[in-house]
Order: sequence, then C-alpha cells, then structure tokens
Amino acid sequence: MIEIASKRKKIESILKKHPNAIITDVTSQAKDGLVGLSPFYPHGGIPVPFSE
Repeated sequence: MIEIASKRKKIESILKKHPNAIITDVTSQAKDGLVGLSPFYPHGGIPVPFSE
C-alpha cells in the first residue's frame, strides 16, 4: 500500500500510524535518486510546470 503524506507532518506521527512504513522523499528537493519522480524534475523535452 502507498500512503502519501505532507512534508509538514512529523516523521514520528507517520511512523506511529504506519509503524512499518518506508518513508521516501519524491519532491524536487529530494537528495536521492527518487527526485526523478517529482513532477518538477526535467525529463528530456517534457516541460516542467510553472517554468519557462
């Protein structure tokens, strides 16, 4: 199952509700390779929303 949570939520509260959760950042500021899942990450010639 995939749950989506706001980055504003504390990790502790997410783990309290879902103790076996694997938490990953897929935003445009992600530090790992999953940044490519962000809709604001440039993919070839596909335009990025809200950019030139």
